[in-house]
Amino acid sequence: MKLFDDLVICSPKSNTNVMYDETTQFNGVAALLRAFKWRTVVFIYEDAADSSQILSHLHDTFRDNDVDTVHDIGITLRATDDQIIKKLHNLRTMRTSTIIVHASVYLASQIFKNAKTLEMMSGNFAWIVTSKTMNLLDFQDFAVFDGSSKIAWQ
Repeated sequence: MKLFDDLVICSPKSNTNVMYDETTQFNGVAALLRAFKWRTVVFIYEDAADSSQILSHLHDTFRDNDVDTVHDIGITLRATDDQIIKKLHNLRTMRTSTIIVHASVYLASQIFKNAKTLEMMSGNFAWIVTSKTMNLLDFQDFAVFDGSSKIAWQ
């Protein structure tokens, strides 16, 4: 059973080079979540030096917008495919199918490649990608999104 109708939201090319501060960006994500009545999310982020500050901004913004982050998943740049697959596999047992990815292009590509392997790029999951990924993503070389219609670019 599909949980979501076809959804593809893309920022115009001219806006992809604008850098947003985290609070503004997460307010935009929260507005998108409210628009689709998605109240629970999983946040996948690149585990780096600034992670605690990013998580603080995200949790404050989402709390103010009645969005519940049921789980935060930190993944390092050095994570192997097996480690990423294990973390993604655990998502299947959670009470949400809305996933926000805030990671570098390299790590995001690894996440999505493994999500596709686990058949998580289907209609049962909604993926939201922040500008950290979107600003540098080249769709023409990114075959993992072929056939995927549940990705929102913020």
